[in-house]
Amino acid sequence: MKKNNVTGIILLILSIVSAPICFALACLVGESEIFGIGGIVYYSWIIYFAAFVSAASLGFALHAKRNGYHHKKNMVIALIVIPISIIFGSYRFVFSSNFDYSNKILVSVNQKTGLSIPTSGKVVTQKEKLFLLGNAKITFGKNDFEIGLTGNWKSSLSSSIKNVLPHEVTVQTTQFDCFTFYDCDAAKYNEVSYQESGNSCVFLAYQQSSGRLMILDEYVYKA
Repeated sequence: MKKNNVTGIILLILSIVSAPICFALACLVGESEIFGIGGIVYYSWIIYFAAFVSAASLGFALHAKRNGYHHKKNMVIALIVIPISIIFGSYRFVFSSNFDYSNKILVSVNQKTGLSIPTSGKVVTQKEKLFLLGNAKITFGKNDFEIGLTGNWKSSLSSSIKNVLPHEVTVQTTQFDCFTFYDCDAAKYNEVSYQESGNSCVFLAYQQSSGRLMILDEYVYKA
C-alpha cells in the first residue's frame, strides 16, 4: 500500500513538471534567444516525452484501480497533459512548411550582395508572406567575419532605411550592433532609392555578443 502511494506521488509530480521542463529544454536546445519561435518549433518534438511520462502515470493509475487503489489525481493530470503535449510536440511537423533550416538564405544574400557571410552553422528562416526573415548563428569563421564589419556595415540605421523596412524587422534593430542595407535594383549599399514598381533589397543586422545575424531577403519596398 505504502509503496503504491509513493509510486503514484512520484509519477504525479513527474507528470506535472514534465511538460514545462520539456518546453524549457526545447527553448534551450533551440536557442530561442537567437532563433526565436523557429528554434523552438524545430525541437518541439521533445515535448512528446511529457506525454510518455503522463501516459506511464495514467497506466499506473488504471492498473492500481483494478487492484483497489485509487489515484484519481494521476488520471486527471495525465488526461490534461497528454493531449497538450501531443499538440505542442507536433508543431515540428505541423509548421514545417513555415520554416526552412538550410543555409539557402545565406547563399542567396552572398550572391546578391557580394558579401562573404559564413554559410556553415545553424540557420532558421521564417517564410513570411512578403519576405523571408532568417536568423543565423555565426560560429565558424566568426573572427574573420567580425574583422570585415567595416565599410558597408554601419553602427546605426538612418531613418530613411528604417522607414522602408518591415515592422517585424525594425522592432528588433535595437538588439543589434552592426547593419547593412543593400538595394539589389540600384546595386547600392545603405541608400534608399525608389522605382515605381518597388525595389528589391537585402538587410542584415549583426549582434556581436551572441554571433546572431538577422537576415531580411526577398523583400520589395516601395515609396
